[in-house]
Amino acid sequence: MTYETLMIEAQKVFDISPQSISPMPRIATVLLTEKGDIYAYVCNDVCQSRGFCAEHSTLTAMAAAGNSKIIKAASVWEGGKIEVPCAWWLNFINQLDENNADTEVLFEGGVIRTLKVCLPPETSV
Repeated sequence: MTYETLMIEAQKVFDISPQSISPMPRIATVLLTEKGDIYAYVCNDVCQSRGFCAEHSTLTAMAAAGNSKIIKAASVWEGGKIEVPCAWWLNFINQLDENNADTEVLFEGGVIRTLKVCLPPETSV
């Protein structure tokens, strides 16, 4: 599955997710598991950082479905601009499954890097 397809799935969550009254821009995270499942969730941030984090949502739903091995991951702003994924999210993905060091992560400009390149060596499992 291509990142283009994953970005389309990520954009779909903006259409179905409720828009908060916060002026904060919305971001979605999307991931593809080894089983071929796609998880995409949007962050609806509100004042005082009481929003619902897209990163936590994707991982929670994925783990609840019995998945842990992630093939691809990305973060995208509403409108399609690729965002550098949250470092917490990348570190958690890395520690969730020993094979996730090979997870491909999409960066701005279409650059793809694996987690083992993105994270410091001391975070390896």
